[in-house]
Amino acid sequence: MRKVGKFILMLCGCFILLVASAPVLWQIRHAYYEPKKQEAMRFCESLIPMIELARQREGRYPAAIDPKWIEGKRVPQLIRVEDFYLSNSDGYLLRIRNPGEFWNDIWGYHGHAGTGSWVNYDGY
Repeated sequence: MRKVGKFILMLCGCFILLVASAPVLWQIRHAYYEPKKQEAMRFCESLIPMIELARQREGRYPAAIDPKWIEGKRVPQLIRVEDFYLSNSDGYLLRIRNPGEFWNDIWGYHGHAGTGSWVNYDGY
């Protein structure tokens, strides 16, 4: 019976240690991904003038990013080229996934009519 008591006590201690260290571990994870998020945001923002120019030329936002716009550029780690750009007749969305965020793991730049802003939301 003594061994069972020691085991339970050790298990409870490990659980308390894990709960106490979780915020610190989360801050370390966030600090690791923050520069990657900033790099991805700058990459997306570099495409905005070309997107707006295409809208002025064609009268609507492009359905997809022109591959020439990113040709020769290093695509940041947090950007999935196949689905980071979405558009409709009113605007567009440039989005990045950020595993450094807990709940709201998507950052999206919502652009329309030459204006826009970054928002953070929970995504899939």
